[in-house]
Amino acid sequence: MRKPRRTVDWKEYELVKKYSDSEEKLKSFSKEGHLKVALIYPNSYRILSGNLGFQRVFEIANSVSGISCERFFYDEKFNRFYSLDSLRPLDEFKIWMFSISYELDFFNLVDILKKLKVPVLADERKEIHPFVLIGGPLVTINPELFYHIADLIYHGEAEVELKNVLNEISKHLTDGKKVVFEVLRDISTVTVPSLNKKAVGEAIYREVINDPAGSIFLTKYGEFKDSFLIEIGRGCFRKCKFCTIGNLYGYFRPVKVSAVKEKLERALALLKDTRDFKVGLIAPAVNDHPKFEEILDYLEYRNIRFSVSSLRADTINEKLLRGLLRSGQNMLTIAPETGSEKLRTFLNKKISNELIYDKISLAKNLGFKKIKLYMMFGLPDETEEDLIESAKMIEKVSNMGFNEVVVSVSPFVPKPRTSFENLSFQNIKILNEKQKVLKVRLKNVKVNIGSFRESFIQYKLDHLDSQNILLLLKVLEERGKSEALNFIKNL
Repeated sequence: MRKPRRTVDWKEYELVKKYSDSEEKLKSFSKEGHLKVALIYPNSYRILSGNLGFQRVFEIANSVSGISCERFFYDEKFNRFYSLDSLRPLDEFKIWMFSISYELDFFNLVDILKKLKVPVLADERKEIHPFVLIGGPLVTINPELFYHIADLIYHGEAEVELKNVLNEISKHLTDGKKVVFEVLRDISTVTVPSLNKKAVGEAIYREVINDPAGSIFLTKYGEFKDSFLIEIGRGCFRKCKFCTIGNLYGYFRPVKVSAVKEKLERALALLKDTRDFKVGLIAPAVNDHPKFEEILDYLEYRNIRFSVSSLRADTINEKLLRGLLRSGQNMLTIAPETGSEKLRTFLNKKISNELIYDKISLAKNLGFKKIKLYMMFGLPDETEEDLIESAKMIEKVSNMGFNEVVVSVSPFVPKPRTSFENLSFQNIKILNEKQKVLKVRLKNVKVNIGSFRESFIQYKLDHLDSQNILLLLKVLEERGKSEALNFIKNL
């Protein structure tokens, strides 16, 4: 391994080492495979650490004979990019596999390529350059984003075909990329841009009900610090009109309780010290699990503390809230989306205001000190009356006696392949007027309003076609990110 020489590289190396040293590994992998694969998360380590899908991909890649896969993350100050697993620099790896979840991470992916002097456009790369494979949730939302960048695009859940894809790459890469492309062109969930072959559908892993993803390392950095993450469900049956999860990521698949217990018991057996063992339950809405109470009973019986990734407000109950309090949680987070029942019903999120207030009151009476609300504005068919209803909800919750009320209100972003995919992002002037309606009525409440600019850029990246992406990449290459963002705004 090449050690850093410059002071700036040492600082980068030491930061990566700090995160690496913080991890308690629950599973070890050989670093001796003949083919070095870099699994890159183009965002911060803190976000990476809470991404269970990323950990699952890492586990799958290392199960392929002859492959040694290592993890990388992004920081805008990085120039070399060192591995979390061996501290090797990224340019020593032959395959670069990106897992991309958020729209703005598109720019981080491009930045990594540019900093390592790898041509951003796939058709400009030679055999000496790394093989670039891109997957993750953003591929499902808009694969066109990566059509000119990726050598190969993987669509859907990794468990289905990723092992096969990597195995074929491992066997044929020495014969050249063109051979690899021909070998993989018949896999339905793979896009091969150079052959103008696009994927048909997304890979959906049905066996997740018996085989849930779980943490392969614990760390004190991130939202779920020092917690063992385990998924208890994939997909969603709710079909809210604005949400990608129920529309894009397959049908609802709750994990069997026996599989959850088995995974947790195995983790407990591996840990050096289980006194502070904590679990992060991961699902689009954990309390949508049909046997969620059985999971709660098990956690209480084993005296395991837990936290949750997200909750559905109408199925919150006393047992769940007491379990969270027992686990040291004193903030309840829910997403009413809007204070207007009429608008919420239109969105197919059929929860009454009365029920939302009842659940929040129950949490307050049981001992929760803080409440966090996620809401949107700029929604389809939204009126000033709807905005006033949202303000009234925020005011009412603020007067319930919590020590802290956190309100996050974001501009609505229409997503592809949802009921609103053909709608435009609302005009900025109109959003400003709507924002004023909220602020006038909420003078005494702290409300965090999401960036209009970032939301608009998300919308554009979600909907741009490959030709406009090609123009965007040209601007990004020649004039930098700031000009590229202006270019997106003017499209």
